[in-house]
Amino acid sequence: MKPTQGHPISYEIRVAGHLPPQWADWFEGLTITLEADGDTLLTGPAIDQAALYGLLKKVRDLGLALLSVSPVESEPQTVLGTDLADQLISNSEALSVIIKRLFVEFVTVFAVALVTTAIVTYLWTLIGHGAGVIDWETSFRLALIFGIILTWVKSRETTKG
Repeated sequence: MKPTQGHPISYEIRVAGHLPPQWADWFEGLTITLEADGDTLLTGPAIDQAALYGLLKKVRDLGLALLSVSPVESEPQTVLGTDLADQLISNSEALSVIIKRLFVEFVTVFAVALVTTAIVTYLWTLIGHGAGVIDWETSFRLALIFGIILTWVKSRETTKG
């Protein structure tokens, strides 16, 4: 049994005696089982031989008597029945779809807000000053603000519902 890219081998390391609780942090990532016969079973993945030797060094440094080291058949890590790489691709595709949707929503809101604020600024200057002039700078700024805020509000409503 050889480790493959992204799929480390799991091992069972059996030591004599129960591992005192204060040393459990040394074996983070491993499942620690205190057996009824008084032994401790450490189970978990080792990405390569160097990682396995590192675990065995910890056993030695604690003065624990090593009884056995055995590779264990383990299934590749899966999430919802898909391979991890497939899930990452699926997640990146989903993220791409979300970004595209948000961009389209923003552009739509921005365009509508720009036209609306341009009309409002035209009417404002026509009524207030007697000259119908569109204030494009103000229209652009307001459209940008409305585009950001309304897209954000809509995305929050979508995630809640």
